[in-house]
Amino acid sequence: MGSYAPPVDQLLKLGRPIGLNTKVDYVALGIGPEHVPDLIRLLKDETLFEKEPEAYAQIHAWRALGQLRAREAIGPLLDVMAENAEAEDFSDWILEELPVVLGSFGPETIPIVVVRIDRQNARRTQEHAAVLKEVGRQHPEARAEAVSHLCRLLETAGTNDPTLNAFLISNLIDLKAAEALPAIERAYATNNVDLSLHGGLEEAKFYMGLGPKPQHAQPPLTSPRPSGQNAKQRFNERQRQKKLAKKQKKRKGK
Repeated sequence: MGSYAPPVDQLLKLGRPIGLNTKVDYVALGIGPEHVPDLIRLLKDETLFEKEPEAYAQIHAWRALGQLRAREAIGPLLDVMAENAEAEDFSDWILEELPVVLGSFGPETIPIVVVRIDRQNARRTQEHAAVLKEVGRQHPEARAEAVSHLCRLLETAGTNDPTLNAFLISNLIDLKAAEALPAIERAYATNNVDLSLHGGLEEAKFYMGLGPKPQHAQPPLTSPRPSGQNAKQRFNERQRQKKLAKKQKKRKGK
């Protein structure tokens, strides 16, 4: 296990975090800008993942970096997201929290994210789009720029992965981006949008406040179901099960 000096070593003992909206005051623990290099090192310390409470230190590290608005951590945090997107057993903590944390850094995050976008890698692009949405949601002055980039990604809806298209539309719905409706309409016209996530064009218009409620409207991605999971979480769980099934099949073939 990696060695960490005080006060960063306290993160190894904090254990399972409470919800993102109930934050630890890491600055009050004595953690400041001078500790950013150790926090970034902790982010990628896989030796901590094997036992509790150390396994949760990575989460506390990225939350601390978010509180410090440590710009130099944007790239490493995006690296963690990219690695998680490719992992067979990906982390829901990363899926749910890192876009929010990265969004908190503000408009300067956008160009760093945009240069990393690779439309050929749908899963990573999906995560990058979530960061763009969060920047726009948390920083109204950056909303127009975030919407513009999300619409640009939809310009290739005909050749994009259908699930990516659905998530891009979901992000625009979350931002109530009425100005994006033409781009959304063109995307649906390609018949290349995964309808299992939040339905078709009429549902999208309804959730954006631009049309009546369809007769059989699906709940939006951010609406919880009785199971306690929202649509994004259910989709991620389906993806996890598919990857596990594929992994098990490979093992049987050996």
